[in-house]
Amino acid sequence: MLSTIFRNPKNWFKVGEQEYSTNLRFFKENQISYSKSGDMISFFSRLEKKLFKEINIQDHRNELADNDLDKIIQEIHNDLLMGKFGKGIYIN
Repeated sequence: MLSTIFRNPKNWFKVGEQEYSTNLRFFKENQISYSKSGDMISFFSRLEKKLFKEINIQDHRNELADNDLDKIIQEIHNDLLMGKFGKGIYIN
């Protein structure tokens, strides 16, 4: 299934009224953000009021490196394109 996602020539994945980029770099730079509050890190959409994921940093030895954050964002992006956050369609 993931190979289908990465080979898809479409540039956008529409979930409801929002269009998310199929390009991970664009998604990471423009469409997702995260914030830390206490022991929790929340990852959410910059386009709508949607929480993608929350992580307790105590589960990660109280620290997350930039590389770890990148991996989490990539996982969220993959989940988004596979429809985990709502049924969507690929568009240009």
